[in-house]
Formats: sequence, structure tokens, C-alpha cells
Amino acid sequence: MAAFSREVGIPTEASLPHAFGNAFKNIAALIADADFTFKEVEEVKKFLEDPDAYAAANPVAAAPAAGGAAASAGAAKKEEKKVVEEEE
Repeated sequence: MAAFSREVGIPTEASLPHAFGNAFKNIAALIADADFTFKEVEEVKKFLEDPDAYAAANPVAAAPAAGGAAASAGAAKKEEKKVVEEEE
């Protein structure tokens, strides 16, 4: 419902959170390089200045990617073992 009303250009109760979220993204993009700031955008500006600091502060976000690779490698070994057993 929200996507349809946004495409048609009719604001509805379902589309209001999306409209405000998109408006905030647009404002943050406009003032990202400007000297003007306000409280809600300060966190965005800090992230844009040093994204590595946020990655170091949140190691859990990077862990599933590494864990997923290890799990898929383990699954590949199991499949390989099954193929060898079936051939014998």
C-alpha cells in the first residue's frame, strides 16, 4: 500500500514513515559536505568522516560473513566426502 501510494503521489498513513525516511536521507546527502549541521545528522557525518571506526566498534557485523564462509567450506567438504563414498 505504501509503495503504491508513493508512486501515485498520494500520501497515506502507511507511506508517511517512508516519506520522512527518504526526506532525511536527502537532507543528510545535501549537507554531508557542508559546514551546516544539526543534531540528527551529526552521527551520519561522523560515520562518513571515519567509517573504519564504526567497523572496529561493531565486530559482530563482520563476523557472520567470515562464519558463513567457514560453514560453506565445511558443507562442501561433507558433500565431497559423500561423493567419494558413493563412488566406492
